[in-house]
Amino acid sequence: MSRIVNLTPHTLNIHLTDPCCGSADYQQAGVWWCSSCGRQGETEGNVIDVLPSGDVARVESFETEGRKAIMKGLVLEGGCIVSVRTRTLGAIVGLPDPKAGVVYVVSGMVRAALSGRPDVYSPGPLVRGEGGRPVGCRGLFS
Repeated sequence: MSRIVNLTPHTLNIHLTDPCCGSADYQQAGVWWCSSCGRQGETEGNVIDVLPSGDVARVESFETEGRKAIMKGLVLEGGCIVSVRTRTLGAIVGLPDPKAGVVYVVSGMVRAALSGRPDVYSPGPLVRGEGGRPVGCRGLFS
């Protein structure tokens, strides 16, 4: 059994596997429902909350302004000028070394910039509640 260390600034509400087709994606007032198969059920006991650890893993990024592009018919009649930027990812900061029995949850951006760390995960697909507001995630991405 592994201990989960949340290296994001937000509480993680991880929705565990649901009993339908595996894609229950909405919840409200203690009930989940699946937009794929239409089934629903109670969420009681199917969500674990992982509080932030107080440390946040981040990936450094650097932006440079490259060129100007004229975008016809977007915002203004006759077009507008849009700045086109380039983002370069740098080092990952705030990620501890691997530790036996510990898994780390980081942002999707940090996980995408990282390779070779099977102990690092990011939040899975969003679970949305009333009004489409995110209320958690369905499992974790590796």
